[in-house]
Amino acid sequence: MLPARRALEDLHVPYYLGGSIASSLHGMQQLAQDIDLVVDLDEQMLPSLFAALGQHYLFNEGEARKAVRALTSFPLIHLDTLMKVDVVLPKPEAFDTFMRQLIRCFTLDERYPPIPLASAAEMLLFKVQRYQRDERLRTDGMQDDAEWNDILGMLKVQGPDLDLALLAEWAGKLDVRETWQRALADAGLEEA
Repeated sequence: MLPARRALEDLHVPYYLGGSIASSLHGMQQLAQDIDLVVDLDEQMLPSLFAALGQHYLFNEGEARKAVRALTSFPLIHLDTLMKVDVVLPKPEAFDTFMRQLIRCFTLDERYPPIPLASAAEMLLFKVQRYQRDERLRTDGMQDDAEWNDILGMLKVQGPDLDLALLAEWAGKLDVRETWQRALADAGLEEA
């Protein structure tokens, strides 16, 4: 992640760490198959970013351009470790915009400067949304226990520090209120 981080910082491109690493830092440790960097990137920055990343990562420039236009994501494969870094482009929606205000820097390793990290609130709501969507799409009655346990882990670890009123407000706006309340109950927390 370090070469990508350096490139983004040198180009003054806002970014933060999200995904399973962020939820692990806010809750219970879990296996991370990749690194998710949420990046505010516009197409004009791509040539400079490609030049900065080219010696450290394998990537498809065409795929990256499409992802930036569509506000989706594209992968970078670190050449030395073969670790995948997903560059995630946020959508200009109220949730994403609001959650950027809650980003705080977190020290992963004392040898390096702190890195901007997605908030526990953002990770919880993102995972609750995804869990609910997947639960409703399943026809076999099975549940994603790993995702649910990740949500409960973050709630149990972060419980006293969470703004439950804010989370309840956003759960309502995101139409995940029932799933959110079930998660709170399973984690032994009461809604504010």
